[in-house]
Amino acid sequence: MGKSFVMLSVFFCFMVVAYSASNRSTSTVKTLAVSQCAACHSADGNSQNSLWPNIAGLNQVYLLKQLKDFKNSVRVNKDMERITKSLSLKDLTALSYFFSQQKIRSFVKPTKLFAKNDNIDLSLGEDIYTGKRIKYGIPACASCHGDKGQGGLDRKRGYIYPRLTNQHKSYSIKQLKLFRALLRSNDSPAMMRNIALMMDDEDIESVMAYVATFDSEEVKK
Repeated sequence: MGKSFVMLSVFFCFMVVAYSASNRSTSTVKTLAVSQCAACHSADGNSQNSLWPNIAGLNQVYLLKQLKDFKNSVRVNKDMERITKSLSLKDLTALSYFFSQQKIRSFVKPTKLFAKNDNIDLSLGEDIYTGKRIKYGIPACASCHGDKGQGGLDRKRGYIYPRLTNQHKSYSIKQLKLFRALLRSNDSPAMMRNIALMMDDEDIESVMAYVATFDSEEVKK
C-alpha cells in the first residue's frame, strides 16, 4: 500500500508539472527565461560562469523543487529568492520545463587535474564516488547520482537525484560545503547533510574533481 502510494504520488507530480508547463507558449517562456535567468545561467541554461550552476537538461521536477524552495526561503540565496518571489508558480513550472528541455553543452575534460603538481587526489575521489570509503561512513555517490553522474530517480522513496556531470566543479564543491555547514538544508531527509558531515575539504574537492572528468556526451537526459 505504502509503496504503491509513493509511486503514484511521483507519477502524479510529473503529470501535474508537465500539464502546467504545456499551458505556456514557447515564446512567452523564452522571454521569461531571458529576462529573469539568462544573466546568470545563460538563455539556454548553460552557465558560462562557475559562480552559477548549469541547469540545462536537469530533471524538471528537481528544478521546480529548487525554485519553490528558493521562493519559500527553504533554500537560501538572496538573488534567487528575490527572483522567484516575483514569479508565480505557473511561471516557475514553465521555466523548470523549459530548462529541462535544453541541450547540455559539452565541457572540455579538465586534463590539468592529472598534472603531477596538482594537489587534487583523483584516486581518492574515485574511491569516494564508487563507495570504497564506506567504512568511513561515506556511501557511494554513484548509488544515487549514477555511475557517470547522470542523476536518477528513486521511485520507492520518491527522491530525485540531480545530474552532476557537466556541472561547474567549484559550484558543486560549494554546495557540499554548504550542506556540511548546515547552511543548505533542503535535502529531505537530511541525506546530503549527513554525508557531507563525514567529509573533510580534501574528500569534497577530490570527489568533485573526479566527477569533473566524466564525459557529458555519455550522459543521456
